[in-house]
Amino acid sequence: MKTKFLSDIKLKQENQVEKYRTYRIGELPDIQIRFSDIIISLQTLAQYDDHIARLLYSNLFTSILTSLEDKLSNDEYIELTETIQHRFNVMLSQSEIFYPSFIISLLDIILSKPKQIKISSQYISASVIASHLEPIGILILEYFIHLNQTNEQNKLLYELVKKKSKFDPSLNNQLYKDIDYWLELAKCYRSITNYDDVRGIFCQISSLKSLPLKAIEEESH
Repeated sequence: MKTKFLSDIKLKQENQVEKYRTYRIGELPDIQIRFSDIIISLQTLAQYDDHIARLLYSNLFTSILTSLEDKLSNDEYIELTETIQHRFNVMLSQSEIFYPSFIISLLDIILSKPKQIKISSQYISASVIASHLEPIGILILEYFIHLNQTNEQNKLLYELVKKKSKFDPSLNNQLYKDIDYWLELAKCYRSITNYDDVRGIFCQISSLKSLPLKAIEEESH
């Protein structure tokens, strides 16, 4: 009986809402609100709602990273993003639980800063499959593929202009040289049994042999 009473008191204390401001009807809000009061309120809310926690973490992280871009030197900012990239790779590769809300928070940050934070394609696919977040993993991998292709295409066009040579259609094959991203993308599609897209990926990449296509056909039936 005493244990239940103490448990009820503890639960009541945990669920107690602390007021930081009270206003009368028609009174204008106080504009001099401390940032700490806002953060504490959001932090408390995040403890009770996974979705809020995800949004709060990813948005705060991204906002701080964006603000530091103007305050740090170029070398310092590059060093910072490389450190973040390494830490994210470690968290995605060494996680044992793959808690969806945490994984998707990291992926939100990666997607908001894809040019600064480039994560291993293997870690992305493994983490989203383990946490059943294949759609966002597909989105990120496809974005990285598009980004890499755009960079490669610009590089090829620059070389053509520099050499004043004609465009060689075979150069298109070079746009698919990042095989790792394509293979991990295929894994994500395969995880949600979308074999049409898996087949499309293997058909699109000329460097892959026909044997995987036969295996896909067998598995999809």
